Amino acid sequence: MKIKDTLKKAWSHFPAWFVFIMGWGIINYEMARISPQMWGDHNRNLFALTVIFPMFWFLSYYTLAIRREGGAKQRRDLVLVWMLGIGAPLLTWLIPTYVYQRKGYLSGAEIVQVYEYSQFMWVAVLALHALRTRSFQRMLTFFAVCFVYGLLLENMGIILGYFSEHHYTIYIWLGDVKLPAPLSTQFGWCIMFYVALHLAEGFGKSFPALDRRPWALALLTSIIAVTLDMQIDPMASLSGVWWQWDSRLVPGFLGVPWLNFVAWFSAFLPLSFAYFFYRRSGLSEGRQNLRILAIVPWMPIACMAVGGVLMVVVDRGFNGPTFAIFNEFLHKLMPY
Repeated sequence: MKIKDTLKKAWSHFPAWFVFIMGWGIINYEMARISPQMWGDHNRNLFALTVIFPMFWFLSYYTLAIRREGGAKQRRDLVLVWMLGIGAPLLTWLIPTYVYQRKGYLSGAEIVQVYEYSQFMWVAVLALHALRTRSFQRMLTFFAVCFVYGLLLENMGIILGYFSEHHYTIYIWLGDVKLPAPLSTQFGWCIMFYVALHLAEGFGKSFPALDRRPWALALLTSIIAVTLDMQIDPMASLSGVWWQWDSRLVPGFLGVPWLNFVAWFSAFLPLSFAYFFYRRSGLSEGRQNLRILAIVPWMPIACMAVGGVLMVVVDRGFNGPTFAIFNEFLHKLMPY
């Protein structure tokens, strides 16, 4: 019974465990699966240090969750979680140098395949989690409504010319037109929205003042998402393995353009606010979904407005590469 209870408790907090698995999996790739040729002049250890971001949120979330439960057993659980959250990445950082041989390296195409098909697996597992621990309507919130939003965001970024994702396997076709963004990266938005919102809700349970303020929860959700991406995108952008940025964009954190993190923050903020606002509205979950879905087509505009203001600061005016790329798109759209 104890094992069953432990597994049941872990399943209830599975999005937090997903953050741990994701963080641990990425550092494993960085230390053991990427060949020296792919790293080039990059310092692998600096990339490995980004595991701090997912582990911070995993440990913070679980510490608060366990403390809410109280008791001696919970204190033991807390010690074990901290040992795992610190020990697993540390051992993964130190051991692979001595264990893995060259045959363990993955090519760029193999890394993309692992990413692509693992996305399909994780979206299925997390959708099941939402269905079993929340409701059918809440599952639709994260894996239908959020998918529509992610579809708009990902394809807009490519159409505008900021990055490309042309080397995947499965794309969405609308008649004879193939959308430029692969299905896996659009599912990625569902995954990250669900995980970040779940973690923010967990913090809200421990801090009632936070839970009463939709704007504060939305801000926290956006910060969680951006910091998680500070581990994901450096590896994803490495040598254009997962996606390739326009070379004119100024490299920022570990080579990833600052535009990426501004875009993530600007994208998460409006949808997170809508979710938490309608959660307190008294409407049924089905009606909440319809309300959010109705404003989803307008959210990319809000995202571009917020992101544009922030990029004026980052690019120090309107003459930077962000606006140059956007102006090129407008010229192609309206050449006269």
